[in-house]
Amino acid sequence: MQSETVLNQAAWAHKLLRMYKNIDSIHLPLWMLGYSVPLRLVKKSLESPVEEISRSIHDGMKREEDLGGDLAFEDFLDQVVYEACQTFWPGGLGAHTSQAMLRVFYNLIFNPEYDLNDEPFRRMVEAFKIREARRGNRSRNLNDDNTANIFGFATFIKEHLSFDAMTNALRHNTDDDLRVVERDLEVIREILSHLGRMFRALFSAAPVEYTRGFAGLGLRFLLWAGCAFCRICLCVEAGTGIGLTPTCRPC
Repeated sequence: MQSETVLNQAAWAHKLLRMYKNIDSIHLPLWMLGYSVPLRLVKKSLESPVEEISRSIHDGMKREEDLGGDLAFEDFLDQVVYEACQTFWPGGLGAHTSQAMLRVFYNLIFNPEYDLNDEPFRRMVEAFKIREARRGNRSRNLNDDNTANIFGFATFIKEHLSFDAMTNALRHNTDDDLRVVERDLEVIREILSHLGRMFRALFSAAPVEYTRGFAGLGLRFLLWAGCAFCRICLCVEAGTGIGLTPTCRPC
């Protein structure tokens, strides 16, 4: 049984190396798949993208200073959103979002000094309520605070899921914290295993040309979502002591 596990792990390592082209990048996916990986390598893999974002923000602010700019961090994030929209969505973001909404979201995630009582944030919340009321998807009472949108969870996001909160959680997580997430992943793998069998049965008769490449894309998405789940679970557990699945608290 142990030799079979080793062979399966080697096969997955080979497949993941073909996907990521970097041995350091396969430690976290292997761990999420249930294989034995030293927790120090898992921790390093969890921290690495967050550290890269932190360096990118620092470098961006430094470039502004070198060019003689004196931007506040909130203004810097507004500029980042503007440049991203011009690069990726030159024709506009469509009816479902706006640059203003993206600016609020970026500040909510990245700006620890962002004031939720600030006028721009309150205006955005009210504008979102009005839009939802006009669509008829929510109550037409604009004072109804039950609007199911991200702004309704702004305080929780800022306190527990912001970039600062995530950075602190990932820097200070312990092996015991990772073992809690490991148990959560066991539950998720079991659920995905049942779903996988169901989908294979549903698409077993589909022509190959329709399903070719789907498995690879599905795997990439699941690994990306799994990485995000691990970071969020550590973040929420660190901030609230509450896990994301019933197994999150040690027995």
